[in-house]
Amino acid sequence: MARIVNKAELVDEIASKADLTKIAAKDALEALLETITKALQLRNKVQITGFGSFEARKRKGRMGRNPRTGAAVYIAEKWTPAFKPGKVLKDEVASAQSSSVPGGDVSPPVTPPWGDSQA
Repeated sequence: MARIVNKAELVDEIASKADLTKIAAKDALEALLETITKALQLRNKVQITGFGSFEARKRKGRMGRNPRTGAAVYIAEKWTPAFKPGKVLKDEVASAQSSSVPGGDVSPPVTPPWGDSQA
C-alpha cells in the first residue's frame, strides 16, 4: 500500500532540495497553498506547466436521498476544487518502476464500486 506524505515531510523535502531552513520551506509551502486557495476562491484557474492545473468547478444542484429516512432532499449547487494533472506529471507517475519506489510494490489504485465518475 502506498504511504501518505504529510505536510511536515513535504517541508523537510523542500528544505533539503532548495537548501532552505525548515521555517523558510514551511513559509514557502504555506504561501503556495494560500495563493492557490485564494485564486480558487476568486474562481481563477491556477496552471503550473507540466504539473497540472487547479480550478473551481460548479456542481449542479440535484435531488438526493436521506439514507436514514429515505426522504428526498435537495442538495444545493456548490463550488468545489478540482485538479487536473499535466502530461509531464502523468508520464512520470506512469513510468515509475516498483523497484525505484521506496517501500517496494506499487499496486494500481482500486476502482470504487460506483466507478470513477464521481469526484
